[in-house]
Amino acid sequence: MTRSLILAFMALLMLPADALCIARDADDISTLLDENTACVSWLDLSASENSGVQEFFTFMGMRVPGLRQVGETAADELRRLQDLGVHRIAWIYADKRFMNSGPCIVLFSSKAVALQAEIAKTPLPGMFNVSVSDGSVIVGQELHLESLLKKDGDAPQWMSVPEGRFDFSMGMVASGAALLAADDGFRLRKLASSSAADFELAAATMRIEHVRFTSGQFPNDVSIRLTSRREADAKAIDDLLKRELATGAAEYQIAYSSSVEGREISLDLTDGEQTRRLLRRVFRLPTMDRSTAMRDRLKQIALAIHNYHDSNEAFPPQSTVDVNGRRLLSWRVLLLPYLGHVELYGKFRANEPWDSEWNRKLISEMPDIFRPVESTDPQPGHTDLLAPLTEDSLFGRPGLPCRLQDISDGLSNVLMVVSASPERATIWTKPDDLVIDMKAPATAIFGLDRDSFWCCIGDGTARLVTRALSDDTLRALLTIDGKEPNVQWP
Repeated sequence: MTRSLILAFMALLMLPADALCIARDADDISTLLDENTACVSWLDLSASENSGVQEFFTFMGMRVPGLRQVGETAADELRRLQDLGVHRIAWIYADKRFMNSGPCIVLFSSKAVALQAEIAKTPLPGMFNVSVSDGSVIVGQELHLESLLKKDGDAPQWMSVPEGRFDFSMGMVASGAALLAADDGFRLRKLASSSAADFELAAATMRIEHVRFTSGQFPNDVSIRLTSRREADAKAIDDLLKRELATGAAEYQIAYSSSVEGREISLDLTDGEQTRRLLRRVFRLPTMDRSTAMRDRLKQIALAIHNYHDSNEAFPPQSTVDVNGRRLLSWRVLLLPYLGHVELYGKFRANEPWDSEWNRKLISEMPDIFRPVESTDPQPGHTDLLAPLTEDSLFGRPGLPCRLQDISDGLSNVLMVVSASPERATIWTKPDDLVIDMKAPATAIFGLDRDSFWCCIGDGTARLVTRALSDDTLRALLTIDGKEPNVQWP
């Protein structure tokens, strides 16, 4: 989800107002919206002096396939878009399935032909396509793109823009149903501090009709309008949000003003730090959708590792080496044939290091399974899937690659791969992993401020591990024959 949609999750928390600010002239996307539209976000790039444009673009975590190169940031991509004449971007979810497919990215450009050619220089991800419609370039998954261009009805009333209120350069609008569909109910419960509050917040979310978010200079001056299904629900939802956002650690408490009029709850965040606190409050808690994505990718990785063992009578080494002992390519490259990427594996020059002139070209072809799920703005070609390295871990033990018979602790008591914190992400082909200090193992794995991390265990299962796990238990998981007792999960 991608990623994934980040703005929808923010909106979910207390959401938007005033306008789906898409101009009615050359930037008009009304012909692309109908009753199947679930969510639309937009960003005006023409206000380049507005520092909020770059921060909002980064926060959205969205990339235009084929534009951002290895080592570049969201800011670099933003500059390239502006150089290609792009003055506005819209992200449209044209299917009520919402989180089951990515958005179509609509690029309004004065150089549409040049923009399309630039995107076409790099092969698009599988099932993606690019189309030109009414002078704009649209990129998206083929089925989603077909649905978008087919348009068979009018946009819903809540997506209309009142006359004369087009004065916001960025924002989003989403139906309540779309938010509920975001992973079968991300809902408001991620704010809850107890299981009882979980149920109360989940019930409140089901009473949301739609949300709107606008900002003139993100993250400051954020305006949020949340419309409930009935007037009787609005005050109760407002009280519930205020109560929940006032709880928890001080650095995550949110101060804001709100008012209730009829079915509409209006919230205003004038301080950028309050907006950031809101986002941290949400994103430090994994959504169900991200959890599903993390679990699926780690189970696939674990299966590939075991299939590698079946074929080679040993698990993959942490890296390949040349005759002089120089490390060349990561274990992630060795897994490619077992992840369905035989052709990509064949492109690598196995006798050259990851950063040779030839092999560097392949960094941009990183398979989606290695792409970070939790980061809002991952660097191209970087992965968060790392092997924990200790002197007695599956990938870290010196000497020959580990074999099944070497794991005397039992497969269910051994960490294979972890999803590291965003700041530890590395280029996927580089033989770089997570070196663990066994005196303080949690420091390396949890990172700066995470309360949990995902991992796959030797028996092929994927788990979310929280800080409730003791250091002693974590040390036991980081050895293959430490002769510790069976791991007791909290």
